[in-house]
Amino acid sequence: MDIGCKRKSPRALTQISGAISDAKAEYKCKRKDLAAALKAEIKSDQQEQLISENPRLSKTLRRQWATQKNNQSRLAEMYDSAEELAPKVAKLIEMIREAQHPIVYTGAGISTSANIPDYRGTGGVYSAMAAGQDIKQCNLVTATPTLGHMALSGLIKNKIFKFLLSQNCDGLHLRSGIPPEQLSEIHGNMFMENCDEGHFFYRAFDVTEKTNVKRHKTGRACSIEDCEEDLYDAIVHFGEMNRFDIPYRWETAETHSSKTDLIICIGTSLKVLKAYKVLWPKKCKLVIINLQWTPKDKHADLLIRGQSDQILCEVAKAFDVAIPSYSECEDPLIALATALNESDPKPSTPFLNMVENNPKFTVENSNFKTNFKEHYTPGWYGKGMKKN
Repeated sequence: MDIGCKRKSPRALTQISGAISDAKAEYKCKRKDLAAALKAEIKSDQQEQLISENPRLSKTLRRQWATQKNNQSRLAEMYDSAEELAPKVAKLIEMIREAQHPIVYTGAGISTSANIPDYRGTGGVYSAMAAGQDIKQCNLVTATPTLGHMALSGLIKNKIFKFLLSQNCDGLHLRSGIPPEQLSEIHGNMFMENCDEGHFFYRAFDVTEKTNVKRHKTGRACSIEDCEEDLYDAIVHFGEMNRFDIPYRWETAETHSSKTDLIICIGTSLKVLKAYKVLWPKKCKLVIINLQWTPKDKHADLLIRGQSDQILCEVAKAFDVAIPSYSECEDPLIALATALNESDPKPSTPFLNMVENNPKFTVENSNFKTNFKEHYTPGWYGKGMKKN
């Protein structure tokens, strides 16, 4: 005997579907009326009754509004006054002097003075996306290292800081002169392409022209003899894993994080970085230099709301470190970059200014003016993002 459920007729299914739709519409209408009642300064008897009859939904709405308000307040940029900033910077310098192995983590905030928008700040990429606006026009190829980048370069070369880990893909830390072996770019570098055999090439142009989320082939092949493997960009989008060792240098980063007794976070919301558990040893002091709230604020031994360029200059001065000047003709990428061969597919992206009239970059130089763009947003920029 068949004791299974009888299959419902199309008419019955239509009636059920209609009933569900009616219930959803009724709930939506009630929620709207209840929200208006809760927000009303002077409530009518009908509104008071609606609130009393729906205590659970009223509580849910109030909780959601409180969360939204809290999230909005966390986006606000905060600045320490001059009176507050001076003793904090002095404390930072003291902490660095006492540390045996201080390291630095940086995010997009350190590049904002190079006219590169950050993600969650005022005018940032996420802020624009949430408001339905276009991402701010910027030219990451013509951007050059900031005063903060150069100060960090000097501090690392003078062994004040032992290592730098960055979430940025703009290549500005490398171009500031930080030795590659002392730099971990955990989300990639827009000027690098790699093959699966472990070969990598720095280029004098953005290699991500044809790439996207989960699609990383650049269209060129490895030029190492007997290799000819496809080349891929080094960008790590949200939800992706890095497939090469360089430029991420995770093993080196883990070694330094295991040794550190002081982590200084600069210009990062830490919403992504906090997930990398290996970067946060328990017995370690933490300094955060950021204009907005971060999820690590409550764990910080020192919290500074100030401009990173200014603060890093003060630190360099305290340690008698001369801040090197950036020179386009001495950009470290000139020595690191591999020039294109005549047979390589040519990018339509603009080249770094340093290739113009440089005999090393014959192919790039011949295409320099053709590829010039006043505003250029790299292929990786603004792709694969999530707003959390």
